[in-house]
Amino acid sequence: MTGVEKMLGRMIGEEVELRTVKGPGLGLVRADSGQIEQVIVNLAINARDAMPKGGRLFINTSVAAINEVEARQIPGATPGDYVCLIVKDTGIEPQ
Repeated sequence: MTGVEKMLGRMIGEEVELRTVKGPGLGLVRADSGQIEQVIVNLAINARDAMPKGGRLFINTSVAAINEVEARQIPGATPGDYVCLIVKDTGIEPQ
């Protein structure tokens, strides 16, 4: 478990189960690690608040290939491989 995962575990509490999946072949990412961590922390806090009775928080990374057609639909994108970060939660349980 990484330092960020440990920190998130403490922040979200025991009622929320944290599940992380790191995809293979991610490579390096050109980004500000502090900003990425802050985004993940903010999303985790929002997820915790949305699940007052508990639930699951999923954080997944994978490689996403963008082809020429897709790249034209994303401003500034070029075809190639990108790292995809997905954060989702189970939300509020029905009463």
